[in-house]
Amino acid sequence: MESRRDEAVALRRAGMSMSQIAAALGLRSGGGRLHEWLRGVPPPAWTARPNAKDHLRAQAIEMRGSGLSYREIREQLPVSKSTLSLWLRDVPVSEEHRDAMRRRALESSSSRAETNRALGARRRVDTREAARRQVPELAESELFVAGVVAYWAEGSKNKPWRSGESVRSLTPTRR
Repeated sequence: MESRRDEAVALRRAGMSMSQIAAALGLRSGGGRLHEWLRGVPPPAWTARPNAKDHLRAQAIEMRGSGLSYREIREQLPVSKSTLSLWLRDVPVSEEHRDAMRRRALESSSSRAETNRALGARRRVDTREAARRQVPELAESELFVAGVVAYWAEGSKNKPWRSGESVRSLTPTRR
């Protein structure tokens, strides 16, 4: 009678996958034991995973060689940054291309900052206008009361060095 290891090797050589061998031998999962038994026995060709993105890899390598950054490559190819990192880690980038990438990144970040500043200013103007539409004209006495309430509440805000998790009354205490 053959040992289970010999059986597993024979099944592998007959062209079975790990999961098929595990099922045939009645193992709950392929696990470490089956891997150990089949070490050094090549898998059947039909189980080999095709490199479905070989054409994308070739394009990415060519693009990186021409000095494009990962972000610029990702804008043109549908692959993740981690995949690009694996594919391109051995592709040399000239110092000239490296400088060009740094320059483009700097230009991009400065234009992004300008855009964000303009958006922030627009949001503030819109918020003020919305508040103006919501609040009718205030009498001077109402404005005074609002200012006093804000003054009293000022000391009860949370601070980074002190959390104000207590409830405070806005009315002054009488003695």
